[in-house]
Amino acid sequence: MRIRGLLVAGGVLALALPALAQQATQPQPAPAPAQPVANSVATAQPGAASVTGERDTSVTELTVANLPPPPPPIEYPAHARRDPFVVGRIDPSTVGLGDNPWGAANGTFLYVAGRDGSGLGVPISWLDHDGKTTPLRITPANWFGICFSPDGQRLVLDVSSGRSGIGIYEIERDALTFLPNTGPTDRMPKWTPDGRRVTYASTRGDKSTFNLYWQPADGTGEPQRLTTSKNSQTPGSWHPGGKFLAFQELVGPADVDLMILPMEGDEKTGWKPGKPSVFLSTRFTETDPAFSPDGRWIAYVSDESGQRDVYVRPFQGSGKWRVSIDGGTFPTWSRAKPELFYGTDDGRIMVVSTSVDGESFHAGRPRLWSETRFGARASRMFDLHPDGERFAVAPAAQPQPAGKQDRLTFIFNFFDELRRVAPAAKR
Repeated sequence: MRIRGLLVAGGVLALALPALAQQATQPQPAPAPAQPVANSVATAQPGAASVTGERDTSVTELTVANLPPPPPPIEYPAHARRDPFVVGRIDPSTVGLGDNPWGAANGTFLYVAGRDGSGLGVPISWLDHDGKTTPLRITPANWFGICFSPDGQRLVLDVSSGRSGIGIYEIERDALTFLPNTGPTDRMPKWTPDGRRVTYASTRGDKSTFNLYWQPADGTGEPQRLTTSKNSQTPGSWHPGGKFLAFQELVGPADVDLMILPMEGDEKTGWKPGKPSVFLSTRFTETDPAFSPDGRWIAYVSDESGQRDVYVRPFQGSGKWRVSIDGGTFPTWSRAKPELFYGTDDGRIMVVSTSVDGESFHAGRPRLWSETRFGARASRMFDLHPDGERFAVAPAAQPQPAGKQDRLTFIFNFFDELRRVAPAAKR
């Protein structure tokens, strides 16, 4: 059988085999911009290169004709990112490729050997100010959205390799466990200020829209729904008093606003979520709200300048201050010093000194915190330890060996072959 397809410039392939085309755009609930047109034809963006191949066994190799060099990172809409609520930059030369294949429920898989993937199978490293990296967690995993607990002894992260769900990693014990009843549709976890609970986004309500939930971090309780909305939401940051949650809400195809969820009650009487209110709504996209350690300020990301930059506003009051100069993402406050950190699309960590004069916020000139870069992806791949001296990061991808990589490998009917070589035991 002859297979035809199109390879997107830079190496991203979207097959039109229905299940695989759907998998290529998952895990986001929003539909892909391009729809399959036939069962044996691929869809792609302009500038694609043709590929053909012959299937003779369950493994088929395709030779790519006239594959152009990878383009620079490009802007993708919200549904194209793992974080379904943020417009961001993705490097087409690394999305969906690597030793980890794309796969579909019909048993079709594809991969390009030797190419690094989008956060697939990476360990976690310590990174200090001098640029030195040391192992934090050696075991590689497909993880995103890393976040330190308030005491700095644990990490919470979104894991999607092998066992999927909200993982809690105990640093001293080198032990990764998962919150009960969490799975691949639970995303972007955040600790509450007291470290008792983990807040995250989940589609468990209607199976398509991300709303907010939380549950005890010790695994003893069930998930509790915090919001009910037709718009997708993801948690950003808790006020240090534990009474307000800043989050972002997707109100349009590329329109994300910042919201505040008030919480009523306490540990003794129980917690009850209040009615969310708008913190910031403009014609621009605002994301990644982060409360300052004293709760007075919220740092966030906006594209109002024509690129994503970090800004600061008072939680209560008026005013706005731009922090980054040449772009910035994922603002992160130091709990130990008057400093605000942020990442860049090319994996640099920047820092600014901060000060407050009455009702005014002051940010110093951004400076490079470390010469060593982290592995920047479409989601948060770094977080600052509470001591303010070191980061947990995804290691930057190592340079790929020179040479032409023009071979795509398809595996067809994998599950049929698996059932043949390892038949299920009869009962």
